[in-house]
Amino acid sequence: MDEINIRPGVTVNLELINSSKKKRFEVPYIGLLPGKAVFISTPVINGLPVNVVVGGRCAIRFMSGKDIYGFMADIRAVHSKPFNHMVLSYPEDIETVSVRQAERVKAFIEARTQIVGGDGKQIISMVRNISVTGALLVCEQSLGDVDKKILIKFKLPFAQTESDVSIEASIKNVGDMPPEEGEDHSMRRYGVMFNELDDATRILLHGYIYEQQTKNRLFDVGRE
Repeated sequence: MDEINIRPGVTVNLELINSSKKKRFEVPYIGLLPGKAVFISTPVINGLPVNVVVGGRCAIRFMSGKDIYGFMADIRAVHSKPFNHMVLSYPEDIETVSVRQAERVKAFIEARTQIVGGDGKQIISMVRNISVTGALLVCEQSLGDVDKKILIKFKLPFAQTESDVSIEASIKNVGDMPPEEGEDHSMRRYGVMFNELDDATRILLHGYIYEQQTKNRLFDVGRE
């Protein structure tokens, strides 16, 4: 951790794992004590510090240069003086993702999709491939025509945990893509382009994609 050139004040993504509902926050990084602890600001909502449980677990993710870093940590202490901050355990392992290697990968992720400006009805769909710019959705019901805006919600695994993701996207292709092997030909297929992504979601997508690429390379070893 001390070899990564992350400056105090840089914003990191904090995800609380042991809360009743997983929550993500953007908080300033304060510093570290090499081999001992990492210090970050306590997340704030409406001007008040969030109630963080000492002894819980959290995931920290941040970008440095063109790489994304992620690690798990224990919450050792939460202090209000001289300012609100948290003390985390020093990470044993740090996962690194090169943004340049993040491309489209196959996926099999259940999602709930709804039409923006519609009646709020959620349609069950499957994410069949995904990149940081878009995805292929497959579902039984209609999501609308080209240029229709939709909201996609799903859980994305990265850095030893699952994170809730919500992305607004626009439909770019409808039904003109060949089905995957073994897939029901009657299912509707939609190529969608993601609209603006926040930094936290972008980091999660890069991380997931890189992990899938790594797994695929491992499975390919010895096949030739």
